[in-house]
Amino acid sequence: MLDLQLDGLNVKKCSGHGIDIGGDEIGGTDYYASGSVKNSIVEYAAMNNYNGDRGGSGWQSGLKISHNGKDIELSNNTIKNNWGEGVAITRGENVTFKNNTIFNSYSVNIYIDNSINTIVDSNFAYCNDSSLILKDGKKASGISVGEEFYTGWGNQMSTLKVFNNIVYNCSRGFTWYGTDTNAASGGLDNTIIANNTFYLLDNTSSAIYLDGEVGDDIEFKNNIIVSNAGAVWIDSAIGTYDFDYKSLGKFK
Repeated sequence: MLDLQLDGLNVKKCSGHGIDIGGDEIGGTDYYASGSVKNSIVEYAAMNNYNGDRGGSGWQSGLKISHNGKDIELSNNTIKNNWGEGVAITRGENVTFKNNTIFNSYSVNIYIDNSINTIVDSNFAYCNDSSLILKDGKKASGISVGEEFYTGWGNQMSTLKVFNNIVYNCSRGFTWYGTDTNAASGGLDNTIIANNTFYLLDNTSSAIYLDGEVGDDIEFKNNIIVSNAGAVWIDSAIGTYDFDYKSLGKFK
């Protein structure tokens, strides 16, 4: 296993990812990359998507954990003004994203995709009114989760903990996009969304937005919501769901 300890980097103006940590598979054997990224600044990554030039998808990220990235800590970093996701953890395992500041991303500030055992703790994700990095004229989402399809990987999205985060002035607070394959085994299995603050000033979509089968053993507890639109929206195919949150109403 390759052990990377990255500290105090200043990465800017990249065509693709700013920092990308992942392993490989050679001859049927998995090779993993682990370690940490701390106290670093990543800005103006994914410049190949400048002004949305890549269309509806396919952009890169400021900070990326890729396939076979395992046992990784990402902490005390500033990730800003990127023309893709701020951070994307895609097919990662045992990744902790803690005490980071992420703002003005193109699509979403924090994106968790089809990963195993991810912790998103005590981060500040926000969007500036003055930012020119907009997707279809809209600010980024704060925290989003999906289960995209990857050949040979399947639906492995499980054990996600999102707690003690602040999302401020973004288009949504927390979004679940669902699974690409709509398989029965997909979903947010063993997930807790707790003690977060979603403070949205001019959003037109609900603060918490669930657009796909949720899965088993998921809890929403002790979250605070200030929303210009509704607090929670759930796809009618999911049915009813219990949420524990305190809504402080609309921003005035």
